[in-house]
Amino acid sequence: MKPKIEKILNMLSLENKRIIKKEIKKIEQKYKALTDNLNVGIYRNTGPSYKGKAKFIFANPAIIKIFGYSNIEEFLSISVSDLYQNPEDRKRFSEKIIREGEVRDEELLLKKKDGKPITCSVTSVAVKDKEGNAKYYDGIITNISGRIKAEEILKGSLDRTEKILQATVKSLASAVEQRDPYTAGHQTKVTQLSEAIAKEIKMPDSRNLNLAASVHDVGKIYVPAEILSRPTKLSKVEFALIKEHPRAGYDILKTIPFQGPVAEIVLQHHERLNGSGYPKKLNNGKILLESKILMVADVVEAMSSHRPYRPAKTMTETLEEISKNKGILYDSKVVDACLRVFKKGFEYNKNL
Repeated sequence: MKPKIEKILNMLSLENKRIIKKEIKKIEQKYKALTDNLNVGIYRNTGPSYKGKAKFIFANPAIIKIFGYSNIEEFLSISVSDLYQNPEDRKRFSEKIIREGEVRDEELLLKKKDGKPITCSVTSVAVKDKEGNAKYYDGIITNISGRIKAEEILKGSLDRTEKILQATVKSLASAVEQRDPYTAGHQTKVTQLSEAIAKEIKMPDSRNLNLAASVHDVGKIYVPAEILSRPTKLSKVEFALIKEHPRAGYDILKTIPFQGPVAEIVLQHHERLNGSGYPKKLNNGKILLESKILMVADVVEAMSSHRPYRPAKTMTETLEEISKNKGILYDSKVVDACLRVFKKGFEYNKNL
């Protein structure tokens, strides 16, 4: 029993002393039952040490189970450093708790009695005296090896899924370009320019944009090949059929479990800010940023490339065209970024 409590008890009558001691014992028993039945390890140690001198002075039964010791006495006989796989981790943890007075949810690679590694989450707080000096350190330890393993399995599964999706996208892009030899490479070039624009405007994550750009014309798979490759001007009916390719692309892609709105980006890539685009005639506020980037990259690549029914424009003429329609058809920020990209020397990588 602590000296302060003993001092107070000495000032009381024998009857009151007996009653208070009984209540204190009840509290201690409740505290012991609580700590004994927890699934997380609770400990107290004498403080940080780089030389392995710090000792545990209290540990609950859960710690014995976590680290594979026979009993609490055996665990209390080891030094704190004996639990660490890497001495540098011990040093880093000690420096942090001395500096900050506490460490919360630190992920550490520790080791069991038999030397097997175990990943734990450790929280420790310095208990200080009146002068602010650390008397000892209380903490909790949770075995998170199972969670880490589950996360690794999940990550591996996601990586495999991502590879399957990329292979699917690549196959779709290839299928479209094989049907239209005049636009072979178009989707790849549009993806390159889209990525460059996204980087220029510091877009946090361009993965969905890149996926959408690489298959933005996949809906043309439903358009007869003779229309796609016709060297003359299309009739109104034929052009109306061509204009359905964003919706057809959406219908194909919406069944693929992408992590973002890839299908919606493709659906919108022929929309325009003033509502004159297709297929939904959306206006500025309803168009995704990714689609605004994709539409500019798509127009720039298409206008500057030769087609059987019209000659290619020079890049200067192409950039002048999108500049003229900045804020009308195309997003101003996106157009400005596109102009800067070419000013910095952007070129399509023809080897991809």
